[in-house]
Amino acid sequence: YTVHLKKSDIKKVGASLSSRIPMKTSNDKKGFFTPTSTYNYDKQWVEQIDKHIEILKKFPKVDIQRLENLKTEENTKEDFLRFCPNDTIDGYLKSQGREKTRNGIAGVEYVLGIEKTPAKALKHLDDDLKLKEAIRNFINDMSGMVNQYYVMQTAGIVKNSNLSDRNCAMTDMANLLGCSGILAKSVPMKIVVDNEIVEGVFMETVEGTDINRVKEDDIVLDASQDSFNHSKALDQLLDLQVLDYICGNIDRHGGNMIYQFEKGTDDKVYLKGIKGIDNDCAFGTLNAKDGKKIHHLVTPDKMQFIRKDTLNRLKLLDETTIYNYMAPYKLSEEEKKAILERVENVKEAVELGKIDVITEENYWESNSLKNKGVIKEN
Repeated sequence: YTVHLKKSDIKKVGASLSSRIPMKTSNDKKGFFTPTSTYNYDKQWVEQIDKHIEILKKFPKVDIQRLENLKTEENTKEDFLRFCPNDTIDGYLKSQGREKTRNGIAGVEYVLGIEKTPAKALKHLDDDLKLKEAIRNFINDMSGMVNQYYVMQTAGIVKNSNLSDRNCAMTDMANLLGCSGILAKSVPMKIVVDNEIVEGVFMETVEGTDINRVKEDDIVLDASQDSFNHSKALDQLLDLQVLDYICGNIDRHGGNMIYQFEKGTDDKVYLKGIKGIDNDCAFGTLNAKDGKKIHHLVTPDKMQFIRKDTLNRLKLLDETTIYNYMAPYKLSEEEKKAILERVENVKEAVELGKIDVITEENYWESNSLKNKGVIKEN
């Protein structure tokens, strides 16, 4: 479907590294368009550093040459990536706490040559509050790229890989597993912007609750722990765990989900369905199966349950099928082999009895999460 736009009419939503253009196609499908992108933030990296060089050069303690080195020198980059929080300061405070946040800020001060060691930087962190504020702003602007680097390295996605069409690849893999309804559908698409053709991916909008944008009258505010105990949406969550794992998608956090709640006849709120969105951090070379904590990935050792229908379809995923379905996407040979390895890991865990197979159609009607004692991290 062709969409004609003017650059002046385009409004983007989302973070700077994953901006999406909201639009409606000619067949009245609402959604978000993401121009074709690759995992390579070199341009943004240099632009942000140049911007903050102009700010930080006002502070004599900052070694501007080290900031210049940070643009291209790998050892300085590695030091910075090791210390810099992968979230804004406020977000990092909420998720990691005050001590880790202060350590991160101190580490960045060390990389910028303000102190000779991170420990010394930590000791004198509050000596110059204006400098501290400038460092915080620097971290806030760099944190998105640090997070992307961390996620891609962990997932095994190499630099210059195409990211946007991995959303489409996950849609195809969901179709193979017979659970297409658990993802926001993504398809390749071309749009015309000021008479110029732009290639990318269109992800359809799905109705429901986005926990990052909860409105005052959102039904989720009436939900309780019991809203999840007997829900058929748990079957969808199980399928999503399997799908994310075999696709190597390590970035399935709460903000990359849409939750669909409804009120039952008893006037209580129940979770009736879920949808996964933003599925581009997938199909790297990661092959984890031992339960080690890897970002947000649920490994086979921690899955606990799999639906029989899903397992049966999983058993049909041989090399020929996977390679044929992944043919339209620019995946390396290593990335395609990793899909097969992860499929085998799930099947092995089932054979070893680490994952229980659910055979009943309405299993959760009589087996609540509470009764099964499902561990919190699931």
